[in-house]
Amino acid sequence: MIPVSLLVFVMAGWCAVYLADTLLRSSATHRINYESWLASRGLMLSPFHVRWQTTMFNRLFAYCARINPRALYLWFSSGLVFGVAAMLGSVVLLVKTLQQTYAQMTTDNPRIGGQQTLQVVVPGVNLPTSQLAYFFIALLLSGVIHELGHAVAALRESVRVNGFGMFVFVVYPGAFVDLFTTHLNLISPAQQLRIFCAGVWHNFVLCVVALALLFLLPVLLFPVYATGVGAMVTEVVQGSAADGPRGLSVGDLVTRLEDCPVRGVEDWAGCLSQLSRAPQTGYCVPVAGLQPSWAHGRPFKRLDGTMDCCSNNSLTDLCFSYIKPQGRNSREREFACMPVRKMVTGTATCRSDDDCGVNSASVCVTPSLENQTRFIRVAHPPSPHMLFVGFPPHLQYAVSQKSSQEEFCLSPECIEAAGSILSKLDRSVDPCDDFYTFSCGGWLKENTIPEDSSSHGIYPWLRQHVDIRLKELLESPSDAKELQAVTKAKILYRSCMNESILEELDARPMLKMLRQPEFRWPVLGDGLGREYQWSPSQWSLLKTLAEMRNQHSKSVLIRLYVSPDDKNSSYYIIKLDQASLSLSSREDYTTNTSSALGNRAALLSLMVDAAVMLGAPKQAAQTQMEKALDFETKIAHILIPYENRTSENMYNKYTLSRLQRSMPQFDWLGFVKAVVESKDNPSLSISSSEPVIVRTPKYFKDLMKLINSTDSRTVANYIQWRTVFSKITTLSRRFLYRYLDFARVTTGTTSLTPRWDKCVNYVENSLVYATGRLFVDKHFQEDKKLMMEELIEGIRWAFIDMLEKENDWMDQQTKNKAIEKAHAVLPKVGYPEFILNDTYLTEDLEQLEFNEKDYYGNVMQTLKFIAQSDVSWLRRSVPRTEWFTNPTTVNAFYSSSTNQIRFPAGELQKPFFWGKEYPRSLSYGAIGVIVGHELTHGFDNNGRKYDKNGNLDQWWSETSVAAFTEKTQCMIDQYNDYYWEEAGLNVRGKRTLAENIADNGGIREAFRAYRRWVDKNRGGAEEPLLPGLELNNNQLFFLSYAHVRCNSYRPEAAREQIQSGAHSPPKYRVIGAMSNYEEFQKAFSCPQSSVMNRGAQSCRVW
Repeated sequence: MIPVSLLVFVMAGWCAVYLADTLLRSSATHRINYESWLASRGLMLSPFHVRWQTTMFNRLFAYCARINPRALYLWFSSGLVFGVAAMLGSVVLLVKTLQQTYAQMTTDNPRIGGQQTLQVVVPGVNLPTSQLAYFFIALLLSGVIHELGHAVAALRESVRVNGFGMFVFVVYPGAFVDLFTTHLNLISPAQQLRIFCAGVWHNFVLCVVALALLFLLPVLLFPVYATGVGAMVTEVVQGSAADGPRGLSVGDLVTRLEDCPVRGVEDWAGCLSQLSRAPQTGYCVPVAGLQPSWAHGRPFKRLDGTMDCCSNNSLTDLCFSYIKPQGRNSREREFACMPVRKMVTGTATCRSDDDCGVNSASVCVTPSLENQTRFIRVAHPPSPHMLFVGFPPHLQYAVSQKSSQEEFCLSPECIEAAGSILSKLDRSVDPCDDFYTFSCGGWLKENTIPEDSSSHGIYPWLRQHVDIRLKELLESPSDAKELQAVTKAKILYRSCMNESILEELDARPMLKMLRQPEFRWPVLGDGLGREYQWSPSQWSLLKTLAEMRNQHSKSVLIRLYVSPDDKNSSYYIIKLDQASLSLSSREDYTTNTSSALGNRAALLSLMVDAAVMLGAPKQAAQTQMEKALDFETKIAHILIPYENRTSENMYNKYTLSRLQRSMPQFDWLGFVKAVVESKDNPSLSISSSEPVIVRTPKYFKDLMKLINSTDSRTVANYIQWRTVFSKITTLSRRFLYRYLDFARVTTGTTSLTPRWDKCVNYVENSLVYATGRLFVDKHFQEDKKLMMEELIEGIRWAFIDMLEKENDWMDQQTKNKAIEKAHAVLPKVGYPEFILNDTYLTEDLEQLEFNEKDYYGNVMQTLKFIAQSDVSWLRRSVPRTEWFTNPTTVNAFYSSSTNQIRFPAGELQKPFFWGKEYPRSLSYGAIGVIVGHELTHGFDNNGRKYDKNGNLDQWWSETSVAAFTEKTQCMIDQYNDYYWEEAGLNVRGKRTLAENIADNGGIREAFRAYRRWVDKNRGGAEEPLLPGLELNNNQLFFLSYAHVRCNSYRPEAAREQIQSGAHSPPKYRVIGAMSNYEEFQKAFSCPQSSVMNRGAQSCRVW
């Protein structure tokens, strides 16, 4: 029976839980926090029942559901057959059990009915209490496997899994999955059966596997165990007699001490004890080997009376005594100083000449040593014997299981860091041949690209980590004390997650918007009738572009925005620039490669299908969208390429009246007034004297010519297509899946982003400071700022120190100004202080009123809010010490207009930012290099043009500019030579120059700062090493940098990175910078002929 004490303990435990739950829920002070805590952790409590639910395993389930679709179909179909058969069998068993139970109840004869076919397991009755732990573990395991079957089968049948959970009822554990019932009701009965039967099918398979393992356990485990083969060395005391190149190492297996076999740890101690008591062992040496040493070497007595004949204190020779073969009967002993390893290698042991054979040509030579001292050969194959001379107990103390805390860091944090690093390495690769694969090969093998992503790496992984935390915060219940801004963020999130309403509304919200005169899409008019009819006489290009900018925060053809004046960075100014295209790369329009043709075809197909799905006739959609795409292709040809968009080329200051005279085809004053002036802000009044920066005058001139030569219907079709394209992912799932077909071609993704992830990102990017406040309050530790201050000041010092001591190409006057600029760089860490101001956050979002049932309407509100926020800065002075970066951003930035370096809270997490509990080499190698990278951006090919106050100014001498250009050309040529297999293209050295300069400078600055930190804070003594890696801290520094660059790409994303990205591929960000740096080559001993040592060809700017 179950012990009464156990019953009392269980009941008392549940009563305590119920009492605590009741008190906390009824407490006015703690109720809200308590319920929020429960909700954030997915916990639910009721009498004798606790339940936990999470979404953390959804990706695992999705991954399993994608493995070999054909095999999974057969697997779950087999489960369906088994489930039906098992159901029939269970009915038979239940009927038989009922008959037996009835027979026992209706007779006094206990033999009637016999033993029941099925029996209920009752702990303490027919299950011993000693077996309770195994019973509950088995229950939980079988429950988890059961629900795993349901989850994978459901996802395979396109039924969404909301989450997985576990529960405990009284003492019985269990598991469950929460399926989206709407999806479940839409699939066929056969599909439903495959899902329902998957659980019992997996339990059956688990039972078969468990039985097989039980019977095969002796066979399976037999090869694993090895006994009696030696004693493994777990630690060697540094500086001891067993240490050194020919000594013992951790992991060595000692098999013999002289002629004493070592089969285990006990033998190790026993043999040493025996050797210390027994006379010194001798060795059978051929007489011929003694001939060269027949000269006695003048033996002499030591103070203890023993003899020695090696007077030169040699570390390789030893004095041996033996009986001359000619004088064996007289027992006359002779002495000879001989090379010890040569004399004893491969020889047999002996105590006298008789042990070497009476008629043998060998004699027994014995080391002549001081009392208590022994010569011992330690066998640890496959290495040569270790030769030990000394007191045997000293050898026992030298090889110990105790770790040296001064050498290794064995804290939980250091062990965690070592495991993290080890899991990413690929030790089969020589770091001097390919340091990127050596550093990241293990991670790349173990981390496949998720199907909803075009690439995957450490940055996306950390981004996902931040998103999961934001999800928990946004899903937590609101309370009366909650900030209004935070409440609005939660409402916006819930409206995004309300898929049932989105499915019900379908395209209606967008169609309502397309009925507005300025947003009518010509292609829809023929299919939807008069309400959607577009009229060329009533259509205004100016009004459409302005309203799109105002209501949709979307720039098409012309981009208008407000930012600091490049030459007067204290004030904001209006800027006009070229706008983006539908496809991310300009080359997808201007070239005819297979990928470009494929992307254009996919875009046209999406344009046509989107129009048809909204109500356009198929043929009209095909014809008109072909013309619209042709128009966009022509726009692509007149865009100013990225490489030509230099700061000085894009600074063209006009007044609106001058701009109008230069390009009279468009009403520039009317356009700017329509965008900037508003009833909400009457102070923003625009006149013809308003200054503007026209960043691309040639593009605008060509654009006006193109518009005037193109049918207005085509222009309107293109502009409204861009509106539809920007909103297509806010509609129902049929639009999402159609967009996914497009993304399959352009990005390689094959699955939709999980809804929660999409919604978190949307809220985070729309209500930047409200979500930032949520994250900072919960997840940012203020002490990170102190360590970042240490890193930033150390790296600033390193940049200036290198500039003063190693820069030989910049003249002194320019160098002095560069030092001034470096000193003036303003660091910003964590979050802008104003997000802690409740009043500011409330007033900032005061005009927004969200509705949980109107996601599309909420989207339109936020877009209008974002558009107005941008323009509202006009007429204000630039707050030079403030910053406006989203705290949850996983990235870092340099602002040329304010000379700031910015490190948001989202970036300050492992493996970028390691706390003080970890070796500093890790932080300096990761976030430290990023600090140096951003600081160096102030001196790259663009940042160098801005002075310490953020003004575009030629503060360099001509000679320094010429030298800089020569230095950067080396780097352009270096990166141009890198061929990226994933993209099938070479890196573009000119396009990526700024980032390559920053990478190369950042790594030098951070390493120099790290070595200074070691000198200042540890007196030059190295930090403790991480266990199990066999890497020093200089090597860990470079590994830490490489690890934040671990990233894999689909071919489509790789091509886009080359064509549109400002950075080199991650592989070449590592290889390029490391191969230029002599300290890396020293750390890994890379020869000059290796890939990672460019030697005389190395490029360096800073």
